[in-house]
Amino acid sequence: MLKTLLRKQMLEISKSIFVDRKTGKRKTKRDIITSAVIFGVIVLFLATSFFMLCMMMGQSCFDANLGWMYFLVVGGIAILMGVFGCVFNTYSTLFLAKDNDMLLAMPIPVKYILISRLLGVYLMGVVYSGIVSIPMIIVCYIYGSPSFVSILSSLLLLILITLFVFVLSCLLGFLVAKISTRLKYKSIVIVLLSLLFVAAYYYVYFNAEQLIVGMLTNGVNIAEQMRVWAYPFFAFANVAMGDGWSILTSVSIVAVLLTLSLWLLNRNFLKIATNTSGSKNKKRSTTDSKRVSVRRALLGKELKRFGSSAVYMLNCGLGSFFMLVASVLLLIKSADIINISTVLAAEGYDILAVLGMAALMMMAAANDITAPSISLEGKNLWILKSLPISEWQILRAKIDLHITITMPCVLISSICTTIALGLGWLISILIIIVTVVFVYESAIFGLLLNLKVPLLVWNNETTPVKQSSAVILSIFVGWIYVIIMAAVYIPLRLIISPMWYIVISLLVNLVITLLLWRCLKTKGVAMFRNL
Repeated sequence: MLKTLLRKQMLEISKSIFVDRKTGKRKTKRDIITSAVIFGVIVLFLATSFFMLCMMMGQSCFDANLGWMYFLVVGGIAILMGVFGCVFNTYSTLFLAKDNDMLLAMPIPVKYILISRLLGVYLMGVVYSGIVSIPMIIVCYIYGSPSFVSILSSLLLLILITLFVFVLSCLLGFLVAKISTRLKYKSIVIVLLSLLFVAAYYYVYFNAEQLIVGMLTNGVNIAEQMRVWAYPFFAFANVAMGDGWSILTSVSIVAVLLTLSLWLLNRNFLKIATNTSGSKNKKRSTTDSKRVSVRRALLGKELKRFGSSAVYMLNCGLGSFFMLVASVLLLIKSADIINISTVLAAEGYDILAVLGMAALMMMAAANDITAPSISLEGKNLWILKSLPISEWQILRAKIDLHITITMPCVLISSICTTIALGLGWLISILIIIVTVVFVYESAIFGLLLNLKVPLLVWNNETTPVKQSSAVILSIFVGWIYVIIMAAVYIPLRLIISPMWYIVISLLVNLVITLLLWRCLKTKGVAMFRNL
């Protein structure tokens, strides 16, 4: 039985590559190769980015005989990468899987179900952490002095990193699950914590050079302090250096934490998996309800669905957060931006207005709320289709959700951008209108993509949100479109002023939006009816 469950979990992990989500059948060999290549390109791109970071830091650390510091910093990044990529997947995979009730109702030992789920969590952690840890080891061999002992110890460090990621993902996933059974607005809390993590990540990223210089300058003092006050971290950093006592300490700590996490999950899995609602049923009377329009009721339903899913909010609404952050930064740095604009205009490169418009559209395109909105209905789509409302009202509610979440942030960001760039009132209004039109354009385009390639069969909502082709195409096609639109102006800047190019862009986007709107009301409605 355990072998069958493990095989099922492996198929679930690789389903996006081998199985056609629309038909539920195995893909053709050509489609499998295409999916594998796309996945490989994404992983290779991320690994190459971290490889460059490791090269920069590795040369400095090994030249200064501070190899332990290199492994401490980069290994820590690998662990953070793995935990951030797995912790919410752990919560969803273990406790929110759609087939939990079915498996628990069968004569299968609970520990077998738990072990099969944990295999998926571990493999996911291996992928996320390996994007950083494998380049870390390669750079170690380039700048270090690899020997038989150091090669074995570095491989041991790789294993310890994956196990530590697994332990932290399990413990944090368990903590999220325990909190979710008592917290009313758990999704909002999860999103806020994730945004804090993202903010901390980018702070470290943009200040990495100063941090590295400071650590190299005070490396000896830092080592002495860590031996006294943070020896477990110091021991972890010295595992790849072949230090026997550090290896023994690190292996012992990971073993203890692994045992603790498995004990906690085994003790609480059944209770949490069968009670994930997190709130008691509230008695309602007829006075609690009030009459609203169909459009408002459907929008309320979509808002509740969006607000109840941290995965949905984080992956499809993160553009709104970045727009608000960019607005604040633009106002703070407005003087510097205006100086740059003046210099560029004096040299015949009066393109900052067009670039500002493109930047706003790029951030707006990062919101792909409509792209998985049909897929997220899943097996319950028949309930929505059985309501006494038209298909167009259902599709329009998906558009309304995208506009409600994205438009306020777009307007704020557009106003702040035009103020920071010191643009005239006419060109500022044009930029705002173009961005508003583009929000409608991207919302309709994402919904049409999802109608074309729906993903209605899934066990975990992360699948339609993260792995569906509609989501990937919605973002990348939008970004490529904006990049092309901005790049076209560079050779035309000598014959067309920024204002007239923005007018042309407005007309083009308006025509495309109207065509997409017509397509959604005709072909889109027909596709939804046939789902």
